[in-house]
Amino acid sequence: MAFSSRRAVTESVAEARAHPVTTTLLLLVSLAMTAATLLTVGRSAAAERDILDGLDAEGTRLITVLALDESPGIPPRQLGTIGELPQVEWVLGLGPAEDVRSGPTGERVNVCARVLVSDLPPLVTIEVGRAPSPGEAVTSVPAQRTLRLQHLRGGSR
Repeated sequence: MAFSSRRAVTESVAEARAHPVTTTLLLLVSLAMTAATLLTVGRSAAAERDILDGLDAEGTRLITVLALDESPGIPPRQLGTIGELPQVEWVLGLGPAEDVRSGPTGERVNVCARVLVSDLPPLVTIEVGRAPSPGEAVTSVPAQRTLRLQHLRGGSR
């Protein structure tokens, strides 16, 4: 049995009049859900605007981009291009994090190592020695202690 749109509206109005409490509750719940949605969207838009304003504000110096895909599609040569963009002071490209163990002791320790896929930024200074060659690493003092590299050199696996 097919209803015309006019007959469907007439039937709906008749049902609403026949059940005023149910109709009122349904309208109140619908209004509350609509209001909550609109308020949430407004807050999200305001938060997004605040973040963008903060990025544009004077003093922001670091933006970190994490590529969760195993092959994010940013070749190392593109990092130099990104570094040449206006207002970019330096770019540092790092590979995935891996736990390493100390070469001298062979112990498994919780020291994170990352492959460097770009040049070191000018702010990083090598206090002793030279920049690392492939297969070598730059470590912080706490990592040196954890790896037991007392002589500022050694191997890791």
